[in-house]
Amino acid sequence: MAACRGFARLTLLAFVAVGQRSVAAVNWGELADKGGQILERFVKMEEQLKIPDEFRDIAWTRAAQASDDERHEMTFAVKQNNIEKLKKRIEKTSDLDHPLYGQHLSFEEVGTLVQNKEGTSAVEGWLATNGVVTSSTKFGEYVYAGATVGVWRRLLSAKFHRYEPKNRAAQGSGFVIRARSYSLPARIAKH
Repeated sequence: MAACRGFARLTLLAFVAVGQRSVAAVNWGELADKGGQILERFVKMEEQLKIPDEFRDIAWTRAAQASDDERHEMTFAVKQNNIEKLKKRIEKTSDLDHPLYGQHLSFEEVGTLVQNKEGTSAVEGWLATNGVVTSSTKFGEYVYAGATVGVWRRLLSAKFHRYEPKNRAAQGSGFVIRARSYSLPARIAKH
């Protein structure tokens, strides 16, 4: 596993109509049973690959499809709540004329303010239901998950490939695993 460095950023770029909210989706579909009853709605997402700094200058080439039994770690970014409220508080803390000037929020206060317990719980529950082991940051803004590529392929309706450095002699023999697009259930994509 030391040679494998899988980097995936699942920053959600699209949302679907949920309840009273109606916003555009990149692409979405439905899973129905034989009788036509909709079981689940899916949103097709577009991934933006975030390459760590130490790999930024490397030219990558798509190699073979990743094997279903390879382990792959993913990080799900959960949408945070109260961002506008946090921005207003920061402005007040930075305003020389405001009574809250210099009264900075602690890490705990910021985490509690922006925490999205419902979103974190939804993502962790969906993954756990599908046999994926997870952990999350203290305030649930990131959910870390590890599973085989086969599990990710099924859950995300994605095709995973290995990407290798074009100049393997100069760059080493490492690789990354990624998918160019993936789908999430609509109930998860909104978080």
